[in-house]
Amino acid sequence: MPMMELAQKIAKHGLKVTFVNTDFVHNQVVNASSKNDDLGEGINLVTIPDGLEPWEDRKDLAKLTPAINRVMPGKLQEMIENINNYAEGDDKITCLIADVGPLSATNKLGDKPGSFWPEDSACLSSFDQQPACSVIYVAHGSFTNFDQTQFQELALGLEMTNNPFLWVVRPDMTDKTKEVYP
Repeated sequence: MPMMELAQKIAKHGLKVTFVNTDFVHNQVVNASSKNDDLGEGINLVTIPDGLEPWEDRKDLAKLTPAINRVMPGKLQEMIENINNYAEGDDKITCLIADVGPLSATNKLGDKPGSFWPEDSACLSSFDQQPACSVIYVAHGSFTNFDQTQFQELALGLEMTNNPFLWVVRPDMTDKTKEVYP
C-alpha cells in the first residue's frame, strides 16, 4: 500500500502511472478491495508473472525469490517495450520506481485497503486509553511465516517489554500447529 500511496501522489500531479504487480499479488489486491475503492485518475494496473506455476506456494520464499529474480527482469523489460512501442508522446514510460520496500504508509489519502486480510478494529478502543506513543505496533506483512518456536519467542519478547502492543497476526503466519499463542 505505501507504493500505491506514492503512485496516487504522483498521479495527482498529472503524471500517468503504470502500477506493476505480479499476477498473484494483483489478484489478492483486487479481491481485498471493494468496488468503492478509487485508485485515482492516471493509474493503470498491470501484471507480470512471478515465475511460479499457479498451484505453487507463494509463501515459500526459497522458491519464490529465485523465480522472481529469474523471470521478472525480462518480463518487466518486455512490458515496458510493449507499452512504449504503442504509446505516443507523454504516454511513454520515462521513469521506473521499484519497491511491493520499505516505505511507510501514511494513509493520508483516505481509507485505502492496506491488507489482504479483513480489518479487525475491535482492539482499538483499549489502545485509545493508552498514552500517546506508548503502544508497540508489530506487523510482518502478507508473506512472512514463522515456525512455532520463532512465533513463541517473539510473543514472549513482546510481553517482556511490559508495554502495550498491537501485534498483527495472520491465520497462516505459523506452521500448522494448534497452539497459536504461548
